[in-house]
Amino acid sequence: IYEMSKATDTDAQLQKYLKDAPKPVTVEFAKGADPRTNPVYAGGFFEAASDRLRDFFLVQYPELCEAVVSPFCCVQGTPARAWVVANPEKAGYTCPDDPFAAATGSTPGMGVAHALVSEDRVQNIKDHPQQERFDFELWDADQTKERLSDWVQNGTLNGHPVVGGVVNRNDGGFVRTELVFKVIKQILTELGATYKFGQEITAITPSQEGVSLSMRAAGGSWSEVQLK
Repeated sequence: IYEMSKATDTDAQLQKYLKDAPKPVTVEFAKGADPRTNPVYAGGFFEAASDRLRDFFLVQYPELCEAVVSPFCCVQGTPARAWVVANPEKAGYTCPDDPFAAATGSTPGMGVAHALVSEDRVQNIKDHPQQERFDFELWDADQTKERLSDWVQNGTLNGHPVVGGVVNRNDGGFVRTELVFKVIKQILTELGATYKFGQEITAITPSQEGVSLSMRAAGGSWSEVQLK
């Protein structure tokens, strides 16, 4: 099913699966649902997004690596890696020789790590064949505590004992939200974009000359509320 989610002939593959699969087969149809929220398709959706990041955005705009932290920013011979090498103070890190290398000893390698406090989640990953783990690398509790010692204080996370961890290197990354707007704004400004802040868009009108936006003052104000 996961492979179907990445294919261009999903319907044909689904028909073949239903014909060949051991019976009985239960099929659930959802009307009007967003397929990206379906666990069956989620893996394919995120993999397609990571391919787009690697093959287009980081090629065209390597300066995104100031706000996007991913092994894709350190692939040998790419504009992204060249940018990180030239701007380590902005990136906040230096690239290893192989950004996709597995963890060794106390060295976690590069990627996105998730510390787990639920035995059920660890077992769920163990129950899946390697090819269905979406490139997750599974660590036991001791490996997780050693490799993520700066974050897993005293072997616990938010007061819960850490029981393991998973790492994704091939499709993973995260965005530094405090920087991403600044970086994207700079890119778009260089492409000729202008900005209107504090405005609410009321209409979008396309024409042969371009797209016109109708706006009005957004109004409102910020306030701090103490939640108990």
